[in-house]
Amino acid sequence: MPRKAKAPTIIQATEPDPLPTWPPATMVAFSAGLAYLLPPASTILELASSPIASSLREQGFNIIEQALPLRTQSFAPESFDTIYSLNITARMHDFPALIADIRQLLRPNGFYADLTSIAAPSDDINHLNVGWETILKRNQVINAFRLAKRPRTEFETAIKASGASSESIAICRWMEDYNPQHHLNVLTTQKSPLAAEIYQRCLSDYERWIKAHFSDVTQPMQQQQQGSIQIWRWL
Repeated sequence: MPRKAKAPTIIQATEPDPLPTWPPATMVAFSAGLAYLLPPASTILELASSPIASSLREQGFNIIEQALPLRTQSFAPESFDTIYSLNITARMHDFPALIADIRQLLRPNGFYADLTSIAAPSDDINHLNVGWETILKRNQVINAFRLAKRPRTEFETAIKASGASSESIAICRWMEDYNPQHHLNVLTTQKSPLAAEIYQRCLSDYERWIKAHFSDVTQPMQQQQQGSIQIWRWL
């Protein structure tokens, strides 16, 4: 009698995008980019608490810092010329509500800016990702991160549905050190919705895969990051 095929386990994308850790020089570049875009004597709301706010304040801008979630009752409607955030998809889930609050607080002709970074693809990083996908498949695990909409995509869909148009402005690029062991460490320390036994088996198989494909698991690699300011405006 043929054996019944085992249903594959699915890894769900249960958490938002990770909040980036940007080098100090990147923060300086973002601050300079925002200062160039902001009208003089602007009143600005930062949806975070970052060195960027201090830098803009030193340049004469009126900056108010507000921790998320945004509380619109703390401000009168149309209080700000600009509202900006740092990688908003890392810290919010209810995007339609957030977008409605931002629109309520923006003055006519004001804009919302989200400061983001994205890793440029490279052959080495792609090879490591393909290896992890191979191990998941061997263990009959489906990686739903590839199948589900990412938080960034969901956010952009929601804000476009509200009538906003966008403009992306590249601000800076930098290199980050990387190696196969670092890639494995990230997977080892992240939360997994899989049963511990299954996830540990995948990690053990992946460690063997890495050692088979890289003679030195600490061999230096570099990953290029690009920082951009995404501007959103409503007519």
